Amino acid sequence: MLPKPIQGIQLFPDSIRVEFQDQNAIILFQFKRIKEDLAKIKAFPKQLNIIDSLIKESLPDLSVPKKINIVEHLDNIWEIQIENNPVVSQLRVKDGVLEELLPPGWEVSIQTTNSKIHIYIHQWEEIASLLKENFTEIANTIQLKMDKEFIGRKRIISRNIITDKTLAFNETKFQMPIDMLTLNASFAFGYFRNSFYPEITFNAMVIRNDHFNRPASQFGLIYENKFFTTSAENGFKAETNSFLSLGYSMNAYRLNDPFWIGIGGGLLVRNRGDYFTGNTAKFFITTGSKKFRLIPEFYLTNDFKTFSLGGKLSYTF
Repeated sequence: MLPKPIQGIQLFPDSIRVEFQDQNAIILFQFKRIKEDLAKIKAFPKQLNIIDSLIKESLPDLSVPKKINIVEHLDNIWEIQIENNPVVSQLRVKDGVLEELLPPGWEVSIQTTNSKIHIYIHQWEEIASLLKENFTEIANTIQLKMDKEFIGRKRIISRNIITDKTLAFNETKFQMPIDMLTLNASFAFGYFRNSFYPEITFNAMVIRNDHFNRPASQFGLIYENKFFTTSAENGFKAETNSFLSLGYSMNAYRLNDPFWIGIGGGLLVRNRGDYFTGNTAKFFITTGSKKFRLIPEFYLTNDFKTFSLGGKLSYTF
């Protein structure tokens, strides 16, 4: 029941772990954004009291640990499943050192739209004592630390230890999501001035992830090589024209595969043939998935005096 390291998309990135040493219990709160739901920690004893009453009504024998899954739907409707909990001990070992040992006990999972709460308690009778603990002190301590920190995209990880009804230990960290530098190549098939041409592009992009470690935006350098062909004495001659551009895109659909919408612009750095005249710039709009992009292009050639349209369909390897 330790918070997991950042890996992939985290739908509930903010994590508050509370260890109750007197009751041999652990509660792990996971939120989408704790700033909006911190009050749930203060109000949790009321919710836990309702769960305690329901379990006592449903299970006459509380000596055998169970696994309880609770899903809270709209209109305050709860769906509860009670299962037999395998009689096993849970060990967590890191680098050969035992970090945590949980003997067989009760496990409760509560899921709402904006939060997940996991409870481990060795004996259910200790719930009554757990209800008397000061959850408000935990929430207030975390709030004070958040007030001193610019949260932005950061993930909040907090560990707390309660002993003798007192918050004996608090460690709250603020972790940035993992941004990435990507180097890739793409192939495109384009159209410009009544000619179709192939293109190979090299991209160096920085991808910024959001609070949930989902790709949110990307920006970087783009080096394009457009391969035009013209008639020659012995057949055809290849003429390569190259652009160096800057591009910026935002992810418009972050639930599954990204869908990018972006803009960019660049300058002609290699001019061959008569497709472009003098100083030439271009601007473009990009839309598409991680692999396929449709890119309309707008050119200013002839020392930026003449406007032309083009476009291409791109595939990224």
